[in-house]
Amino acid sequence: QQQLMAYGSTYGTFQDPLQIRWSDVEDYEVWTPTSTNQAGGYHLPTGSKIIRGMQGPTQQYWFTDIDLYVSQYIGTPYIYGFNKIGTGCGLIAQKAVAAYSTSLYWMSQKQFFVVSASGGVQPLPCSVWDYVFQNLNLNYVQNIVAGSNAQFNEVIWFFPSANSTSGEPDSYVCYNVLYNEWDCGKLDRTAWIDQSILGGPLSASAGGYVFEQETSNTNAGQPINSYFKTGYFSLTNGNDLVFVDWMLPDMKWGSYSGSQNAQLAVYFNVTDYPGDTPTTYGPFVITQQTEYIEPRFRGRYVQIVVESGDPALVDPNPDTFWRLGSFRYRYATSGRR
Repeated sequence: QQQLMAYGSTYGTFQDPLQIRWSDVEDYEVWTPTSTNQAGGYHLPTGSKIIRGMQGPTQQYWFTDIDLYVSQYIGTPYIYGFNKIGTGCGLIAQKAVAAYSTSLYWMSQKQFFVVSASGGVQPLPCSVWDYVFQNLNLNYVQNIVAGSNAQFNEVIWFFPSANSTSGEPDSYVCYNVLYNEWDCGKLDRTAWIDQSILGGPLSASAGGYVFEQETSNTNAGQPINSYFKTGYFSLTNGNDLVFVDWMLPDMKWGSYSGSQNAQLAVYFNVTDYPGDTPTTYGPFVITQQTEYIEPRFRGRYVQIVVESGDPALVDPNPDTFWRLGSFRYRYATSGRR
């Protein structure tokens, strides 16, 4: 309809944080409704302010600090119809929502949510909830930035952690929409846009640098210390300890048309009781030529760390691609403690 919509608008002297207004069709200078035009407005009845308005595939989305509304063009006399489709799912910050495919993903005050064009609002169970919401600098939530990475089916939120004294985002949490998996870590990004005619995603840092993401396996020619770390898991139930003496690596050692020269370090953190200081076994350096390794550890709980760019490696190749498979191991019960 070529109508401009404004939120936090007003009909008088004082700004109304819940007021939405729109201009006439094909005329962005006419905002006063009359019987001969399609300008108008709507006041959202709940919340204290509108945090963000966003155009979706088939309708507009309006996030308040506690609820979510949608609007659609319905023609005269009301021009736009409004419906509340979610409660208790407010947006935490203006840029904390990202569009991926036909859905919107956003961070609320204590939770993540998703809404699709064909469905309602759904919460996203987050396996790294503590890392985000117990580590969030609440004084600078307005700096949270969300973005999508369509190449890898991901939605990412960059947020200031408790250690960010400047308030700029220094950490991230990432959700894979295809596998319903989460990962998290440290990364300084203050802006993000998905892939476009320019290529891969573009991002910016607090230092004023602009990055083109997903272009190589290096950090400007330097090795990236990439790693995979499991949580602690037990190999048996009950009081039994286990002894692991043999493990068969299962990896993809390079890109499809590139050299199979990845070199990785494997560590095992082993403990008998939750919360104890673990004993570390490794590093065990593995390559495509490695048939097996012999970690020879005994304990109740184990955590596996696989990484490249590790100083322990003989030749940490800066341009390394690898993919984790399914490790196989041999173990036996070994007493109780």
